[in-house]
Amino acid sequence: MSDAVASVKEVTFEDGYARLKAIVARLDDDDLSVDEMCRLFAEGKGLEKELRVYLEAQQGRLDEIEGGEHLPEFRIVAPSRPDEAAVGAIEDDIPF
Repeated sequence: MSDAVASVKEVTFEDGYARLKAIVARLDDDDLSVDEMCRLFAEGKGLEKELRVYLEAQQGRLDEIEGGEHLPEFRIVAPSRPDEAAVGAIEDDIPF
């Protein structure tokens, strides 16, 4: 296994975004060594790249759903024995 593959860190989008915000806040501090600044900047750029890739993939997924792809299937069935009160309530709730 190469060093690059071994050093890949898995992170959720939410945790990655929170970490990126923390890095930006730390980079704004005055008491930062050049070494730490470079390390944090590299980490931030790596996170930014992967967060962007993730968001683009999710946007593609949303576009597919909006286009009617990959939708869960439903079948609407009539109730077996409709209760008269329930039928009236259902009819009253229909918005058209």
